[in-house]
Amino acid sequence: MKYVELHPKTLVADITPGTEVHKIYLKAEHSLLSCINSIIEIGNTHLTSLVTDVKNIISNNHVEFGIGTVPTLTMTVLGNKDGFLPLLLAPVNWPEMMVEQPGHQMGGVVFVGSQIVDFYNGKFLTDYGSVHDRAASYEAEYIKTIQPENRNSYQISVFDKFKNGLMPKLYNRKQVILVN
Repeated sequence: MKYVELHPKTLVADITPGTEVHKIYLKAEHSLLSCINSIIEIGNTHLTSLVTDVKNIISNNHVEFGIGTVPTLTMTVLGNKDGFLPLLLAPVNWPEMMVEQPGHQMGGVVFVGSQIVDFYNGKFLTDYGSVHDRAASYEAEYIKTIQPENRNSYQISVFDKFKNGLMPKLYNRKQVILVN
């Protein structure tokens, strides 16, 4: 994965190799990849397809991964007239959050993963309402699949809205091929 180096006053931490922040970044990156692999192991074909695309999109640098001043895993797009910089941002303490709330954080990976795939397919900036509902329906699919005993209030609200999991009308996504 490529390093995101933006001005320190932005959302993203300066992750110059060799620094303490870089070590935190590497832990967060490892947590993300471990989470993606765990979701693949669940065996749900919809979720496996989604997170495999996410892994390839990030590996191909279509979306940058970084750590920043965000409360939870967040997909955002920075931009100006010259172009866009899509970012998947993890909180600095995200590896600890993964240990404390693995089911909730993995659901978050599914949610932002859907947003990442939507960005890759040109939908993130044009129809955010559908993007959000699609992401929530993927997270509901995850909740339906793992059936956690202790759902938090957010998971309960997502599952109540999408009891059947995925939205019935998903679009045909572009194939994401890993480029070495």
